[in-house]
Amino acid sequence: MGATMTRLLLAAVLASVALAGCADDSKVGSGVDLSFEEQVNQNRLGQTTTTTGVVAEDAAPGEQLAVGQRTTTTPPPTTAPPTTEAPAPPTLEVGIYGDEAGTQFHPSVAKVYVGSFVKWTNLDSRGRSVVADAGEFESPELAPGESFTYTATKTGAFNYHDGSRPYAVGRLEVIEQ
Repeated sequence: MGATMTRLLLAAVLASVALAGCADDSKVGSGVDLSFEEQVNQNRLGQTTTTTGVVAEDAAPGEQLAVGQRTTTTPPPTTAPPTTEAPAPPTLEVGIYGDEAGTQFHPSVAKVYVGSFVKWTNLDSRGRSVVADAGEFESPELAPGESFTYTATKTGAFNYHDGSRPYAVGRLEVIEQ
């Protein structure tokens, strides 16, 4: 079969399908409920209207509502937004040791940012203390296992010693972030 013959046959099939669809007395849109047509025809182009009607609060899920009806939904409960807490400042831990350890404070020189915590813990078998040479901080006597925490509030270099052993020294350097 030639291309022309194929095109003619295809056109004939399409024409017969189109005519078969219009063979009965059906009209486009027949069987469609147009009960809201009057309401629509009362509006002019560009006009805004608000439709109110019966509130179908007990409408079942998937139930169809008539034009002008609306369902009432309950919004989900509101929750407070999550709070963002600033992370706690870091804590530098310094151990206080006996003379046999070789170093009485470990680390003996520590560097922290302003706002950081410095925690000295007595790891010796005797009571010890921490005293800043210029008076910035001073712990009470710490029994074995007890700790003293200082908040580094200002920049600078702070030399300190053990209150019971003036030769046991350390240094704290506080810098800006």
